[in-house]
Amino acid sequence: MRRHWRLMVAVAVLLAAGTAYAWTKWPHDTAAPASIGEALSSYRSHADRAQHHSGFPRFGVYLYSTRGSETLETAVLGSTHRYRGRSTITIEPSACGVRERWQVLTTRWTESSTCQVRNGLRAVSVGEHHEFFGSVSTLSYPCHDLHEPRPQSYRVGLHWTIACGSSVGSVRIGSSVVASQAIDIGRERVPAFKVRSRAVFEGEVSGDSIVNDWKRRADGLLLRRTVDTRANVDVIGGGNYDENYALAIVSTAPHT
Repeated sequence: MRRHWRLMVAVAVLLAAGTAYAWTKWPHDTAAPASIGEALSSYRSHADRAQHHSGFPRFGVYLYSTRGSETLETAVLGSTHRYRGRSTITIEPSACGVRERWQVLTTRWTESSTCQVRNGLRAVSVGEHHEFFGSVSTLSYPCHDLHEPRPQSYRVGLHWTIACGSSVGSVRIGSSVVASQAIDIGRERVPAFKVRSRAVFEGEVSGDSIVNDWKRRADGLLLRRTVDTRANVDVIGGGNYDENYALAIVSTAPHT
């Protein structure tokens, strides 16, 4: 009996050791919230003396109440990154207009650049960054010479399309102004337009994303946003990617 008991203990120890070893070798996934302080430091390092471009929101770092998540499911691995608390959108000067960067995690951000042209605005590029299990995916799509209206000229029913692409894929974004309404931001009531967009991805990322934006009528400042994305991605052997989130601006005054 004692010998049998010792054998059982030995087997249990071996199993525990094997599990611990496998755990150290199995890919781990972590995602930390992005720092508001780091967003401010980055902005101040090269944009603190920039002059405001007429027709665009003031340069600076805007804070947004944030909730949502992104999930990647592969054949053997799966992970969800939660979006909680606050995220930032930094608006800063670019060569011919502005660059806008939303960052919610140290491993998750989006970025776009827009130029001013005589008859409106021109999208220069859009980009996405994701990290799962140590695998990094950064996609940047230069945009074709398609114009979009300035927010000051929005009207309900207006529609436009942006097409962007590179050697690894493309995205086509169709947008429509669907409503005119006022949004309460604290004690401030802000005239705004609601813009609904559908982005269709092809290439290394394939799928679509439905975006609802509420933008300030005066300059296009983002006040609210909801996003619902479903895609197949070519990372870690390929998998399914889902993202859902909602943003609401905390104050229309940026941190600078």
